[in-house]
Amino acid sequence: MKKDYIKENKNAYDTLAHEYENRNYAVQDDFYQNIMFKDLDFTKGKKILEIGPGRGARLKNFCDYGLDVTAIELSSEMSKLCLEKAPRAKIINKNVFDCEFKDKFDFIYMEAVIHNFPITEAEKLLDVIYNWLKDDGILICTTTVDEIEKEGYQEKQDYDNKIKRFRHHYTEESFKNLFIKHNYKIKDKKYKEEIDKDRKKLWQILYLTK
Repeated sequence: MKKDYIKENKNAYDTLAHEYENRNYAVQDDFYQNIMFKDLDFTKGKKILEIGPGRGARLKNFCDYGLDVTAIELSSEMSKLCLEKAPRAKIINKNVFDCEFKDKFDFIYMEAVIHNFPITEAEKLLDVIYNWLKDDGILICTTTVDEIEKEGYQEKQDYDNKIKRFRHHYTEESFKNLFIKHNYKIKDKKYKEEIDKDRKKLWQILYLTK
């Protein structure tokens, strides 16, 4: 597939950055801090890479834990929000495929990001970040649970600005198999229900190792 999806997604998240910032995420933030991260060894000084940090809420959490925090964010407007929330984090405003690292990471975190790539590009990304992860490192990746696997351009219906961006929908099985195909092992799995007047979604969260 042509790389038009990168341009379209960058434009979408630049446009929606203000809406993301002004939503009420209190319940969601509580879930991540008290359920999602509680069993992880976030020892001060460990290195974490977040791909697609969006408004930067998780980056702030990671900095509060004392982690050595790096993030790759495609959207320039989202990158500004990240810098406001997590000024100690290193924010790289680039396409992830244009990035290289000499050092490896204890953790790589991708929240609601993998589904923004066509399946062929997602597979390339998993091969790239496999080499960025330490041998005993952990990859945490989330996406919604869908009944049918499909992909294409679609409007973000739960936002006022109905802008289009690229989206791949995974079933539970296809999401799991995506990682197994690329030599990851499933360490753990959690779920998060997101139910309010705009968002009725079930999220699957995989914890993966080499």
